Amino acid sequence: MSALRSIHSSFIRLNIELNVGVEGFNEQTEAISLISKGQYLKVLNLPLFKKIFTDNSEIKHIIAKYTQQSSASALVVLDLVNHIIMQLSKNLESLSPEVVKTTVLILGVIFLQLFLQENFTGPSIPFENEKLPLGILRDLLKLNKEASTHILSVGGETAYELMESPILLVLSVKILEEVSGSSVSVLSKDFIDMDSETFISKCNIVTNPDVVQSSIQWWKSRAYMVFASVLTGEVSLLTLLPIKLLTPNIVSTLIDLQNKNSPENQEILVLYQLESASVNFSAGVDNSVKDALAKAKTASGLQLILTGCKAKRTKFQQTGNHALLVLAKSQDEFLRSTSSDELSCESPEELQLNDEVLLERPYYEPLEEENTLESEEKDSKRVKIDFSFEPILGSEEDSEVKLLPIALKDDEIPPVLKSLDPNNQPQLASLDMAQLLMRLIFIRENTPSNSAMVESELMALVQRITNSKNVNWTIFSKSLWERSLLEASKSKTIERGVLQMQVLVEDLGMNSVKTRMFSQSGDEQKFLKALIDPDDFQVTPNAARLKYIFQLPLTPRWALDSLLAEKLMSIGVIKSALQIYERLNLSVDAALCYALTGDEAQAEKILVERIAAHPSDARALSVLGDVKQSPELWLKSWEVGKYSKAKVSLGKYYYQPPKDSGLTKDLPAAIGHIFDALTRNPVDFETWFFYGCMGIEASNWNLAAEAFTRCVSIDNSSPQSWSNLASALIKLGKNKEAFSALKSAIRTSQDKKVSSKIWDNFLIVAAKLSDWTSVLLASRELLTLRSNSKSSEEIVDLPVVEKLVQVLLESPYPGSEDSMDYFQKSCVDFICTMLPQVINNSDRSWRIVSRVELWRKRPWMALECNEKAYRAAVNNPELEFNETAWKTAVDACADLVAAFESLGELPGKHGADDLVCKDWKYKAKMTVRSLMSKGKSAWEDSEGWNVLQELKNSLMS
Repeated sequence: MSALRSIHSSFIRLNIELNVGVEGFNEQTEAISLISKGQYLKVLNLPLFKKIFTDNSEIKHIIAKYTQQSSASALVVLDLVNHIIMQLSKNLESLSPEVVKTTVLILGVIFLQLFLQENFTGPSIPFENEKLPLGILRDLLKLNKEASTHILSVGGETAYELMESPILLVLSVKILEEVSGSSVSVLSKDFIDMDSETFISKCNIVTNPDVVQSSIQWWKSRAYMVFASVLTGEVSLLTLLPIKLLTPNIVSTLIDLQNKNSPENQEILVLYQLESASVNFSAGVDNSVKDALAKAKTASGLQLILTGCKAKRTKFQQTGNHALLVLAKSQDEFLRSTSSDELSCESPEELQLNDEVLLERPYYEPLEEENTLESEEKDSKRVKIDFSFEPILGSEEDSEVKLLPIALKDDEIPPVLKSLDPNNQPQLASLDMAQLLMRLIFIRENTPSNSAMVESELMALVQRITNSKNVNWTIFSKSLWERSLLEASKSKTIERGVLQMQVLVEDLGMNSVKTRMFSQSGDEQKFLKALIDPDDFQVTPNAARLKYIFQLPLTPRWALDSLLAEKLMSIGVIKSALQIYERLNLSVDAALCYALTGDEAQAEKILVERIAAHPSDARALSVLGDVKQSPELWLKSWEVGKYSKAKVSLGKYYYQPPKDSGLTKDLPAAIGHIFDALTRNPVDFETWFFYGCMGIEASNWNLAAEAFTRCVSIDNSSPQSWSNLASALIKLGKNKEAFSALKSAIRTSQDKKVSSKIWDNFLIVAAKLSDWTSVLLASRELLTLRSNSKSSEEIVDLPVVEKLVQVLLESPYPGSEDSMDYFQKSCVDFICTMLPQVINNSDRSWRIVSRVELWRKRPWMALECNEKAYRAAVNNPELEFNETAWKTAVDACADLVAAFESLGELPGKHGADDLVCKDWKYKAKMTVRSLMSKGKSAWEDSEGWNVLQELKNSLMS
C-alpha cells in the first residue's frame, strides 16, 4: 500500500523522478512518469494503451461510425464517449479493480493535460501533422467541434467557441466521472434542472477514500476547475464541486504516516493548501482562501515580511527614498527537495523599460546587519507537521496570520530575513513563489483599486518573484502579467505594461493571433521536435508549463487576450479592444464594450445577431435584457439556461421599476426572483446581501437572518452583514446571538470606524443582557462619534447613562481611585471626564455627574456640577414662554439650594479648615432671588413661583 501511495502521490505532484515498483502497476508507473515529463503521445503508444486505443478494432469501428456523420449532434458525441468508456472497462476487466481505476484515471489525465496544453499554456500541438503517432486520437479530433463545445455549455453559460480540441475535455470529464463512480454528470442535460445539494449528493464524493479514490477525487477536482474556466461566465455548481471534492481526507490518505515529515508529505500538503486557496478564490469564499494560504505558509516554512527600505528608482538619484520591500526566504530543505525535479523551459520575453530616467529595477540600500547564526541554525531544521489530529492540516491560529505580514520597525524583521541582501535575495521554492502570487492576486481582487499604497505593496510582491533566477515558466508568466496590470495604470510605465501583456498573449501561441509583434518562442520548435522524435528528449518544454498550473487561478489563453482588451478599454484604446473581442468571437463582451461607450444601438445589434445564431445562449439573452430592460428576455434566459444573473436582473427590476414602465415596486416578486437566482448560485455574496436587505424591508426577519448568515459564511469580514444579521436576530428575540453578531461587526470594521447604528444596537442588546461593561463601552464610543452634534441631548442616551450610574453607585466607593475595578474606573472617566466636555446645555447631565462626584467623596465638585446644571436650565432661551423650561429651572434651583445646604459645610478640596462653600446661605439666597427676578413678569403666581417663594422663606428663617 505504501508503494501505491507513493505512485499516486507522485502523480498528484507530477514528479518526474518516479522509481517505484509495484506488482501489476509497472506500466501504470511508466505512464505516470511520462505524463510528468510532458510526453503524452508517448503514453498513448505504450503497450497498455496501444492495445486499448490504437489496436482495438471495436473502438475504431465506433469512432468510424460517428466520424462519418459530419453533423454529429451533442448527444451523438456523448454517446460515442460512453461507448469508448465501456470498451475501456471491457478491455481491462481481467485486471484488479485498483489497476483498472488507475489505468482509466491515467487516460482521463492525459486528455486533461492535452487540453490544458492546447488552451492554457501552449505550445500548440499540430495534430494535423501526419508524422505524429496519434492513432485514433486523430479521428476523435475530427469530430464535430461545435457539438463538443455545445456539450460543455452548461448552467446557462456557453463554452468558448474557439477553444481548441474541446472533445479532449469532454473525454477527460466523462472518464473521471465514470471512474469515480458518480451517478450524475455535469455534461448531462439534467444538470441544469438540478439544485446544487441534490447534484453534489449524487457525485459519490467518498468521505473516507482509499489511495486510488483520493487520487481520482483530486484529479476530478482539477478537471472541474478547468471546465469552469472555459465557460464565458460563472456556474456556481462547477465552482462548488472542486471545493467539495478537495477534502482534507484525501490528503491524509496520500500522506505517508510512517514518515510524516518527509519532503514528499510536505510538498503534497502545500499543493493541497494552494489548490484549496485557488478553488475557493474562484468560488468567492474569501475566508477559506486566507485560511488555506496561512496553512500553506506554515507547511512550507516560508518566511515572509513586508517592510520599508530606502531605494533608488531613477538613474540620477544620489540618495534613496523610502520604498516598500518584500523579504522572503524558503525553508532550505523544502527548497532542495522541490527543486530536485525542476523542469527547464525557455522563459517568456521580459521587456525592458528603456527609460531615460527610471532604472530597470529599484536599487535597494542594505538593511542593518546583525548576528544571525542562531536564526540560521533554526531555519535549517525541517518544518514539523503535526498530524496528531486527523485531519489537522495546519493550526487554527494560522488562519489569523495576515496575508502580507508587515514589519513597521527594524526589530520586527525576523533576523534571518534582516540579513538578506535586498538586491540579491536567495532562490525561492517554486511553490513558495506560487504562494506569493496567490497572495498578490487575492489582495488585488479584495482591495480598492487605484490605491497607491496597495499598488506599492503588490509591486513589492511581484518584484520578489521577477527579480529571482530560474523561475518556473507558469509562475514567471503570471508574475509578468500581474506586473503589467500594475504598470499599465501608471503614465511612466504604461507602454511596457501593455506591450508585456501582448508578449505573453503571443507566447501562448494562440491560433487566433494572426500577426505577431514579437519574435516566436523557441519552445514551440523544440516541442515539435520532441513530438516527432520523443526518444531524443527526456523532458519536453510543455512539462514545465503545466507543472504548477493548478496551484494558481486558471486563466485560458483567450481570457488573457480578453483581459488585455479590458486594459486597453480602461486606458481609452477602444478600437484595439474591440478588435480583440471580434477576433476572439466574444460577441457579448464586444456588445458590453459598445454599451459602455454609449453605443447601445450597436450593442443591441450584436446581441440580436448572436441570439439568432445561438438561441440558447442564456448570457446573451440576459445581457440583451439588461440593455433593453426587458423582463421577457430575462425570463427567456432563465428558461433556456437557468442563468442566475437573469433572475438577479429581474429581482432588481421589480424592486425598483424604471419610471417609464408604469409599474410600482413589487417586493414579493423581487424576493421570489432573487431566491431563484440563489438556488443556482448559492455563493453569490452580493445577491445574498440584497436578498437580506429586502427581507428587512419586508419585515421578514427569518428570511433576513438566513440571508445575512449566508453572507457572513461567505465573507466574515463584512461589518454590514454582521450588523444586519444582528438587527434581524434582535427582531426575532435572539439577543445572545445578536450580541455575538454585533461583536463581529465591530471587530471586522476597518480602522475601527464603526457606524453609530452598530454601536446603538450593541448598546441596546447589551442593556437587555445586563452586560453593563459593554453598555459602557458602547456609550463611550457613541459619545466620541456624536461629539459634533449640536444638541447635547442627542449625544448620549441619558436613561442609559443614569442606569450606568445606578449600577456604579450600588457598590460603595472603595476609598481611592487606585482601588477601583475596571468598570468603576472606566465609568468614572466616562461620566466625570468625557461627558462634561459635551453637555454644557444639559442640566440633567450635570446632575448625573454630580451624583458620581458625590460618590467619589468630592463634594466640592458635586456642588459645582449642581451650579452648572442650574446655569444650563436658567440660560434656556425658552424660559420666558415655555412652562416646561420654567419648571426645569425651578427644579434645578431647588436642587442647587439643597446642595448648598447639604454640602456647603463639608470639608473642602484643600483640607484643614477649608469648606466646600463657607457662604453657602448667601449664595443660596442670591440664586433664588435671581431666578424669581427672571420669571416675575411671566410666571408670577404659577406653581413654580410658589416653590421659589417657599425656598426663599425657608432660607430667610
